[in-house]
Amino acid sequence: MRIFRIAAYRVFLVLIIICAFYIVCLNVVGRCPTGLDDAGNPDGLHRGPLGDSDISGRAAGLVRFVPASELQDEVVRPLSLPVAIGDEQCSAIDCVINDEYSVSCRRDSQEVYVPFTFLQRYFEVHGKVEEDTANQNSGVKFAWSHTNGKVFYPKERYDPSGPFLSFESYNVEKRSRVKYISGNDGVPLSTQWGQQGYYYPIQIAQFALVHYSKNLTESPAIFHILEDAESDQLSPNWYVNKADRLDKVSVPGRSTALEIESVNGQFKAYNRSRTNGGGVSFNLDLTIPIDNLFTVSMDYRCANSPCSIIVELLADNNKRFFIHYSSNSDVVSRNGVDIHYGVGNRYNTWSRFTRDLYWDFKKGAHLPSLNDYKATNGKHKLNASLRKLTRLIFVGHILVDNMTLSSQLHMDHFFDGVDWFVKHQDQLGGWPINVKRELVEGIAEIPPGWYSAMAQGQAISALTRAYRQRRDPRYLNAAKRATQPFRQRSADNGVLAMFMNQYPWYEEYPTTPSSYVLNGFIYSLIGLYDLTVLDPTDTEARELF
Repeated sequence: MRIFRIAAYRVFLVLIIICAFYIVCLNVVGRCPTGLDDAGNPDGLHRGPLGDSDISGRAAGLVRFVPASELQDEVVRPLSLPVAIGDEQCSAIDCVINDEYSVSCRRDSQEVYVPFTFLQRYFEVHGKVEEDTANQNSGVKFAWSHTNGKVFYPKERYDPSGPFLSFESYNVEKRSRVKYISGNDGVPLSTQWGQQGYYYPIQIAQFALVHYSKNLTESPAIFHILEDAESDQLSPNWYVNKADRLDKVSVPGRSTALEIESVNGQFKAYNRSRTNGGGVSFNLDLTIPIDNLFTVSMDYRCANSPCSIIVELLADNNKRFFIHYSSNSDVVSRNGVDIHYGVGNRYNTWSRFTRDLYWDFKKGAHLPSLNDYKATNGKHKLNASLRKLTRLIFVGHILVDNMTLSSQLHMDHFFDGVDWFVKHQDQLGGWPINVKRELVEGIAEIPPGWYSAMAQGQAISALTRAYRQRRDPRYLNAAKRATQPFRQRSADNGVLAMFMNQYPWYEEYPTTPSSYVLNGFIYSLIGLYDLTVLDPTDTEARELF
């Protein structure tokens, strides 16, 4: 606890210094002319009566004013009509701001009322009229806030084995900067600083922690078993062409499974009708209550030749689409109604297949179609949503087991995330970010291959939770190795900087000069804290924390 108090004191001290610095800057910049804005107005001010135009300009988020002499013809005139506020009549009055300009206000015998539209611009605050559920008489209230961000208050004391902060309210897949969820690794590809798509460790850690947190806080999943190969009779939902084969077979290590072999191993030979063409299919729209069940899961094993798992679905425009999950390493692409995900070259080995079809279709349909890419300059995208799953189609020689349809499988996605960290950790214990980053003007660009303290910390938080779940030493070992970049200075490809040349600061962005991003620093401390609680004997993590 003493170490925790020291770390908390450091953060508190930094906050005080930053706040003091901001206040000084606000007072200095707020009263100093800075030249002309884009419209040619002195001091960046677009002037005019309140309600017709802004009364303030901004530079770096700070309010700036113009001399009163320049506003003498644009003073807001008081209204002559009285206004009732409460039970008392109010009259108009000029509010003179720093002897520079006026705002039309209201007054009664005790108070002066200033328009919120002025306060909002002047002080950079936010407010709106919203429903007041606690007061049935008035019905509405005015909610004032110093930020337009949503505030999530902790529901309970932080637990390193519990939900990660308020991450259960997040949705990583929904983010526009997530291009899609990789078919090969089951983790998001980001486009935040590179449109080609790249693995961003912060995004992957958040993806894992969100699903872990949702698993603990949401209602249990709605779960439907499609086929487990355990009963004597196979489900009547199967359809097998005469030339194809579907058998229940014994498999070492897992009792029984279904062996599927379709004659036409290429999907292009499949004519997509319900009763003809290659591929063995499982019809989902016969007797299965599948409303809003969009997560498909199964264990599968491809034989020595390529195989595919294809999902047929209906979109909200009643158009039929096909999502292909094939045994290759191709990136995600779309060709008309066909969306393709490569799931890796995995032959003769069992793999876990868990896909959220809602987001796979949403992200895939948004891609430009290959067959009309040139005609539309790559801008042709579908704006459609998944309405219903209709069939699963199996092409090639493949064994499947434990086929399910459910509303969610958060822990499968969580372990996709933490397994990515185990697989891709480098010799320095980090996860290099292979995209350049230019933070702000005046700070040197960070070349590809940099480490982030925020990524290291959130990865540690995910890995320690994975170890608590499965007691797999790979997760704990990866979490311990992830502390190595905390000892390395940012200038030497680490994440350590010294605030005021005295206090250690773990940088989200290892810039030159140091940028001291506060939230990334805090997340890194939370990761170190999670590791010290899990393993109190880890002196390295304890010293760093």
